Amino acid sequence: MLVVEFDSEEHNYLIVQEEPYFLLRISPHEYLVTRAACPHRGGPLNLGKWDCRTHTLTCPWHGMCLTKMALVSRSVPSVRSENMITAIFPLPEDTPVEILRRLVITDVDTSDELASGKR
Repeated sequence: MLVVEFDSEEHNYLIVQEEPYFLLRISPHEYLVTRAACPHRGGPLNLGKWDCRTHTLTCPWHGMCLTKMALVSRSVPSVRSENMITAIFPLPEDTPVEILRRLVITDVDTSDELASGKR
């Protein structure tokens, strides 16, 4: 089993055995480490737009919407403790991993929260 730990303030994109994953912040307290390639045509989901009202992520290439449940099914188990994320991949311990800095644009749209005074 491969365990990868990273600081979410510094890093949010992983390449594990040549497959990209990213950290998606679904809400201020809910995160997923999920595959970055869109199942439709491999588009970069890490550059997609998360809609907190519909709980969907839209692929920037073709507009395919993935539900939160679809993203959960494509994710790996992970735990957050403050800024640290620990993700577990069902791969050998010596699998090559690259942890990259802030390559994700996708994030929670907090404009409604800010406008309503929530946060």
